[in-house]
Amino acid sequence: MFDNTSLAPNMVGEDPTAAPLAKIMSQTLIHFAQTGNPNHPGLPYWPTYDLTKRATMIWDKIPTTVNDPRSEERKLAEQVEYIQPA
Repeated sequence: MFDNTSLAPNMVGEDPTAAPLAKIMSQTLIHFAQTGNPNHPGLPYWPTYDLTKRATMIWDKIPTTVNDPRSEERKLAEQVEYIQPA
């Protein structure tokens, strides 16, 4: 999260994409904290989340924005009645 993959080699392994991704994630968090908007150069456009498109950033070797990922699972879970414990 704070661009320090060298301090956690057991968490990220030997993957050469870990450090560049950590840098992008760190910049995203910093930009969001400063402006309220996560978008910055180096990150694919990340639209504001809404319940119609459900734009979600997929953090992978190359980050991408996907609308409503795992929608089938979400729709299935919406059918389950939630009973609040007493």
